[in-house]
Amino acid sequence: MSSFSQINTNIQSQRAFQNLSDTSEELANRRERLTTGLRINSASDDAAGFEIAKGLETKTGSQQQALRNIGDAKSALSVAEGALDSQLNILQSAREKATQAANGSLSQDERDAIAGELQELVGEVNDIADSTTFNGDQLIKGGTSGDGGNSVGLTFQTGSESDQTFDVNIN
Repeated sequence: MSSFSQINTNIQSQRAFQNLSDTSEELANRRERLTTGLRINSASDDAAGFEIAKGLETKTGSQQQALRNIGDAKSALSVAEGALDSQLNILQSAREKATQAANGSLSQDERDAIAGELQELVGEVNDIADSTTFNGDQLIKGGTSGDGGNSVGLTFQTGSESDQTFDVNIN
């Protein structure tokens, strides 16, 4: 007796199964597009488009960071401006005191009192210079603009390329 194996194939059921698999895969792709809102979700959707999209995403991220950096620069300048305005007001008061001290009708005690007030005003100006910082960087340093080394320089990245910067120097 010989034994024969019989293999039955049902072509129609195999085609139906393949169609079901294809439809399920397409449904998954469309569901992914709907949930992400993107036409291209992977390189298999459109390889060239996927690479272009990734490049644009990177550039967009860089530009958003550049905008934040510009905002930081604006904030740093605002902090420095506020401190300088305060110092200017104090210096105007000092000028008035110095003019008052130049009055010949004042006694030496009155002049000494004004000199003490002037020293306090100088201390206030220095305190403002010492305490004016932005992100840990001191924005105003003491001294005169002519003695060199007292300027503060800050550099902010303003573009996606390394040479796209904005330099701020406060003297």
